[in-house]
Amino acid sequence: MIEEIQSILDQAAQITGYGFSFGYADDEGLEFGLGAGNRTFSEDYPVYVEGTMNETDTIELGSGTKPFTATAVMRLVDQGKVKLDDPAYIHVDGPLEAGFNTTMQELFGPWANNVTVGNLIFMQSGINDFEYGTFD
Repeated sequence: MIEEIQSILDQAAQITGYGFSFGYADDEGLEFGLGAGNRTFSEDYPVYVEGTMNETDTIELGSGTKPFTATAVMRLVDQGKVKLDDPAYIHVDGPLEAGFNTTMQELFGPWANNVTVGNLIFMQSGINDFEYGTFD
């Protein structure tokens, strides 16, 4: 299994030019890490160690929380606390106002009040992602 996964990582790194890091652990004590590809894929992103990815490398996971967030929201839907067709602002504006003194409408414009919970979960809201200029 390890050799097969390593082969897939090597092939993906060769085709894409990206570096990949993979970790595995199960309940029976099997643990391993693998890596492939260059640590640097662009001059725009500096690295601190030259070379290729290996089993001890860690990388930032850009969208890793999306499945967990979607699962949590769908549990709330199952419990009847949230509906997919609810306007998102009715659930989001309170925390936004408390933490940042703003609302979805103030951040994204009047159309943001038409965005539903389902739109957000299915990534169909039209709201730009984290690469939204100075919004970061």
